[in-house]
Amino acid sequence: MTKTEAINKMIQIAKTEVGYLEKASNSNLDSKTGNAGSNNYTKYWRDIMPSYQGQPWCAAFVSWVLMRAFGKDKANKMLKHWPYVYVPTLAGKFTNYANPQVGDIVMFKHGGVFTHTGIVIGVNGDYFTTVEGNTSGGSTIIANGGGVCSKGYYNSNLPGTKFARLDWGIVAGQASSGTSTAADIPISMGANGLTITGNNLNVRREPNGQIIGELNKGDRIGCDKRRWVGSTCWFHYADGWVSGDYLDGWICEAGKWWYITAGYKYPKNDWKQTGGAWYYFDKEGWMVTGWIEWKKNSYYLKPSGAMAADELVRTGGKVYYVDKNGKMCFTDSSGALR
Repeated sequence: MTKTEAINKMIQIAKTEVGYLEKASNSNLDSKTGNAGSNNYTKYWRDIMPSYQGQPWCAAFVSWVLMRAFGKDKANKMLKHWPYVYVPTLAGKFTNYANPQVGDIVMFKHGGVFTHTGIVIGVNGDYFTTVEGNTSGGSTIIANGGGVCSKGYYNSNLPGTKFARLDWGIVAGQASSGTSTAADIPISMGANGLTITGNNLNVRREPNGQIIGELNKGDRIGCDKRRWVGSTCWFHYADGWVSGDYLDGWICEAGKWWYITAGYKYPKNDWKQTGGAWYYFDKEGWMVTGWIEWKKNSYYLKPSGAMAADELVRTGGKVYYVDKNGKMCFTDSSGALR
């Protein structure tokens, strides 16, 4: 895994959490919007420090994202302590940079004190964007706001705000032994697992390590994690590790689905037919659900991702018909059936 890939992994996990609302009590913690309240109960405290449940959680969110991306041990090393719960503590452990870079941890200063934090996901000159926990929408710094939001600021309008720069070498790169220094990426499978696309595929004890077995075309495996070593992504299953260049099938990662094909390729901004249904994937390769526009036509992708075809679609309080090719058929100006 390269530095860029590591940063993008962290950012993708953070973006997935946008819209999460803190809870009124210690229930429905995994629901984005269920049991919403103002008592600071979150899945982030539950997962990183349950005894702190009910406390402000902007820094806890940063800790959680890093833990999900790279594991607790690596997150600990990157933050130089565990968990990150108090912004001035982080400021005391890192060089405080005046200008942001993508992947930095922003430390907002308000009233002469570091009071709030988040993850920098984009920089365009003086303007930078973030994903923050325990905040709310708008263009100002809002600590203890109650949700996960993506926000944007002009750095020149934030006197005293600083940026901590993580050591990405902890999770990126390749050791001379051929063992990756990058963290394993947790994944899960569809019901059919992944299909082997080539014969005499070596199974290894570790990526690039000792050969301990062999798989052949058509064999299926269920994998629980993947790991980059150099330019190859390796996949782990019960018996060992195999190269991702010879796999085909669905993968769930950070709560979203993508589809791998031979050569470690995956559809992006395109359709793929599999299992008798059509699916659409966005520019990053994630499976899409809901309505999309494609070549001036509207298509509906069910919660499973499968394209609706020759059927009625009930959504948004209206009923639509899509033909056998998946195209929405207009019956009034909005496309709803009369």
